[in-house]
Amino acid sequence: MIEKNNIRVSLAIAQLEKLPEQLQFEVCDFIDFMAAKHEKAELSMISKTQDTDITPETAFSDYLTNLNNYEHLLAEGKIKW
Repeated sequence: MIEKNNIRVSLAIAQLEKLPEQLQFEVCDFIDFMAAKHEKAELSMISKTQDTDITPETAFSDYLTNLNNYEHLLAEGKIKW
């Protein structure tokens, strides 16, 4: 199972490296979105089974950080929209 995961990761990285830089950022944003969505679903399941102080907003902290970094790169002209 670990070997298959390594192969999958290697293939994904190879495909990502073939894309123009702008599309690479879009793929990274999508990955962040999917991770946050998955984390939000997990948090929702946890909150249904137990009381917790975790809010769904915490699931988007990495996404917002990456979005801010992306906007900064746009402002500097290092990437184009």
